[in-house]
Amino acid sequence: MAALVVPDPKWMEYKRTHNRNYGSGEDHERFETWKKRVKAIKAHNARYDRGEVDYKLSIDHQADRHSHEIGQRRQGARH
Repeated sequence: MAALVVPDPKWMEYKRTHNRNYGSGEDHERFETWKKRVKAIKAHNARYDRGEVDYKLSIDHQADRHSHEIGQRRQGARH
């Protein structure tokens, strides 16, 4: 019997906020990308709390995007 997968409520909220609708395979891939970004942001913000860096980070509309997608969007905006 397959294990029941309970969706992450913060991931679900992120998708609602940013109007994301993915098929199951892509959803899993985007979720993994988003989780990595959330972890990196939390680590960075812990450094901020310790006074090691002078700015905080937050989740934005690109948190589920791959690095190459973000670069493509930025390049497209310049033209």
